[in-house]
Amino acid sequence: MANNLKKDAAGIKKVKRKNGYKYQARISIHSKYHHLGTFDNFEDAYNARQAALKNIPPKEKTHYVKKSSLVDLTGEKFGHLTAIRKLPYDGTNNNIWLCQCDCGQMTEVVSSALTRGVRVTCGSQVHQEEHTEKGRKAIKEKLYVDNLAVGRIDSSKIKKSKRNTTGVTGVWFSKQKNRYIAEIKLNGLKSYLGSFKTLEGAKAARLEAERKILDEHPMDKK
Repeated sequence: MANNLKKDAAGIKKVKRKNGYKYQARISIHSKYHHLGTFDNFEDAYNARQAALKNIPPKEKTHYVKKSSLVDLTGEKFGHLTAIRKLPYDGTNNNIWLCQCDCGQMTEVVSSALTRGVRVTCGSQVHQEEHTEKGRKAIKEKLYVDNLAVGRIDSSKIKKSKRNTTGVTGVWFSKQKNRYIAEIKLNGLKSYLGSFKTLEGAKAARLEAERKILDEHPMDKK
């Protein structure tokens, strides 16, 4: 029976009998399972289990049950979602809650996704755009100074492109000229820094251009 119970986080097991399906309710205290009875429907089994849980000291509850399985979430707010009611048992291992989003949409969400903060919206286009805009704002606050993307030019902090064959950001080798070309790109505008016979010369030019921009627009002034 213990193995069967582990398959059902709600502590209620649907079993087949000669006269149809029944629902067994159980609880576990300190790794010992206690049978609460067999019922004709899920609601009666659920109510029996809830009644038994109320008689268990709070300190012992944390040893055997997930918080999201027991707590009544009705009316609680999770981001943009408000839990309305718990939906009837659907034969799975999940506790499903009907939630209403701030935008008015209704959606069904697993209780653990609510309590862990995994789901905070109904997932509509409105909230997807809002999420994207928040991401853009966070990136801008992190990388931009004086509306310049100076955080994108510091070669010591940015990841080099897989197509980079010189190992130096902003430096590439021209076979036609047989020289190293140094460039720097800021806010989408590329600036030519010169061509050099050696990689060291091109690298020095690139680093000097970075230093000048970063000195004029320091990231730490934020």
